Amino acid sequence: QYEKRLRLILSDGSLAGDFGIPQLQLMSAAMLGMLNEVCVWHRDGGAQTLEQMAEDYALTAIRMAQGS
Repeated sequence: QYEKRLRLILSDGSLAGDFGIPQLQLMSAAMLGMLNEVCVWHRDGGAQTLEQMAEDYALTAIRMAQGS
């Protein structure tokens, strides 16, 4: 379900001109990979709090979608 939601967000953002995504499938696969790997390496008590990490991930995803 979250995969479908992510693709919809990226598609809607592209259609609105907010994102510059030349290949929607590739971008959604890259973002899903990034998001799915958090559970592999994130540990409580690590270098960032969960809130800091979530903010960094959100900003990274936005920058990826905007092409910057």
